[in-house]
Amino acid sequence: TWQGRGASYAKVVGRLAESLSATLEPGALRRALVHKLSRTMHISWVSLFLRADAQTYALAGSHGLAPAAALDPAELALPADGLLAAFMADWGRPATHAHLRQALRGAALSAAEQAVVALEGVVLWVPLMAGGVLHGLLLIGPRPGSDFYAREDLEILTTLGHQSGVAIQNTRLVMEVQASRQELARAHQQLLDAGEQERLALARELHDGAVQQLIGISYQLVACLLYT
Repeated sequence: TWQGRGASYAKVVGRLAESLSATLEPGALRRALVHKLSRTMHISWVSLFLRADAQTYALAGSHGLAPAAALDPAELALPADGLLAAFMADWGRPATHAHLRQALRGAALSAAEQAVVALEGVVLWVPLMAGGVLHGLLLIGPRPGSDFYAREDLEILTTLGHQSGVAIQNTRLVMEVQASRQELARAHQQLLDAGEQERLALARELHDGAVQQLIGISYQLVACLLYT
C-alpha cells in the first residue's frame, strides 16, 4: 500500500504521467506539477521553479504554505549557470535539503541561491530533467506529521522528474512552433500589404500618366484646329 490508499506505484505514476503528457499548455502543466502532485502524494507544500529565460529559473507556482512564499520573488531568481543548478543537473535525481546544503557548503553562491538554500522546511529538491538539461526544480515540503519519504516515494519522484522535464521541453517546443507560425503569418501579411501598396502606387502612376497624356493630346488638337 501507499499512504494507506492502496494505490500502487504504477497507478500513482500513471495518473500523474497522464496529466503531464495530456497537456501542452503552460498553465495546465504548472497545475499538474504543483497542485496535483501535492494532493496525490499528500505533501504539505510544493514550489515549482521553471526556466524563465536563458539566465534564470523563476518561481512559477506554489501550493500550500511554502517557505519560499515569504520571500521577495526577485530573491528567488536562481541563476541558470549557478552552482545550485549545476549541482542538481549533475545529481539528476531527488536530493534531500540536508544533502544539498552539505554539498554546497562553502561554495560561492549568489544571493538568490543563498536565500533559497537557507530556507527552512524544505525536505526534497527534485530536478526536472530532459536530454541532460535541467528545465526546472521542485522544492518539496514534509508530509503532514512526518518528514520521511520512503524509497518508493523517491523512485516515484525520480520518474516524475524526468517525465516533467520532457513535458516542459515539449511545451516549449510547441510554443516555439506557434511563435514561428505567427511570425510567418505576419511576414506573409506584410508581403501581401506591400504588394497591395505597390499595386495601388502603380495604378496611381498609370492613371496620372494617362491623364497627363490625354490633356497634352487635347491641347495639341485644339492648337491644330485653331491654326489650320
